[in-house]
Amino acid sequence: MIRNDLRSFLEQLEEHNELRRVPGVDWNMEIGTITEIVNEREGPALLFDEVKDYPPGYRVACGLISTPRR
Repeated sequence: MIRNDLRSFLEQLEEHNELRRVPGVDWNMEIGTITEIVNEREGPALLFDEVKDYPPGYRVACGLISTPRR
C-alpha cells in the first residue's frame, strides 16, 4: 500500500477494510489502551475522532504500520 500522503493512505486502508474510525474517546484513558489491545490482536488501524478536550477536527491515527500488509 504505497501512497503519496496520509489522507490517501487512510482512504486506501478504509477501502481494504483495514481502518476503523473511533469517535468520542478520552485522550488520557482510552486511546492508548484501545490501540494496544487492537494491535495485540493484529486488528485494523484506528482513527480516533472527537477526542475529549480537543477542538473538532483534531484526530489521532494509530497502528498504521503495525502489520506487514499495511
